[in-house]
Amino acid sequence: VLDEVGNLKLAYLMDNQSITSLEWAKAKALSAFEFKQPTSKGEFRIWNIGERTMALGVSGGVPLLLDNSLLGAIGVSGTKGKEDDSIAAAGIEEFNKIFKK
Repeated sequence: VLDEVGNLKLAYLMDNQSITSLEWAKAKALSAFEFKQPTSKGEFRIWNIGERTMALGVSGGVPLLLDNSLLGAIGVSGTKGKEDDSIAAAGIEEFNKIFKK
């Protein structure tokens, strides 16, 4: 989970997952944050800018928006693409329950 300026605030690596899954999740979150759209949109592309990696055309990254303001992003990796999207969507649903009252 990234905050309102794109900094990592929360990361969790499930048992039996490689560190690569965590890095992909961070890349997906950063991509959703920078492009203000789900990472599943668009053609597959990867960028390495400095020490940050971004990717589009892969499932699992979604921006956190409130009244059209970008508040952060969620990135999920380690399952199949559609499952990554479902998990990220569940995070968005919880975010909306808390902040869109």
